[in-house]
Amino acid sequence: MRATGSPHGRKLAVAYEEFVREQDKLNRIPFLIPEFRFQGSTGFHKYRLDFTILSASRNLKLGIELSPWSTHGRVRSKKKLKAAGGEAVIEKERIKKWEAESNKRNDYFEKFGITTITFTDSNLRDIKACFKQVEKFLLPPKEHQIALPEATSDVEAYCFDEKKKIEIT
Repeated sequence: MRATGSPHGRKLAVAYEEFVREQDKLNRIPFLIPEFRFQGSTGFHKYRLDFTILSASRNLKLGIELSPWSTHGRVRSKKKLKAAGGEAVIEKERIKKWEAESNKRNDYFEKFGITTITFTDSNLRDIKACFKQVEKFLLPPKEHQIALPEATSDVEAYCFDEKKKIEIT
């Protein structure tokens, strides 16, 4: 495990380590890569994801972002900003921070095809529950083939619009 300054990151890494130690087939568990950097590991990086799961055998690319408000949304120097232009200036700074966070996720998706799960303050209160959401992407794929009735129900469940529901025969 790599050291991180984030208490949430450390807890998630510990949960991953415990999960891996419980597995029988370690070579089937993808790595949970800490601090995946958008422009590589050397020098300045535009963005980084807290954790990333990459698995060629599953065609899986998943980012995990731990985004407490204190580090990802809080506006610093509010008194100075308010003096410079009132609440509108503070709101403009909040928007700037939110857009940067959104752009980070969009850039990772556009450049690498990495979809990102984001855990916010309310999620991070229970890191075990967060890890449970991540765990399903770490478990080995099912080794059985599904039968046609199961596949049919999966396809039917995927259809959101009752009027456009398709008949599978």
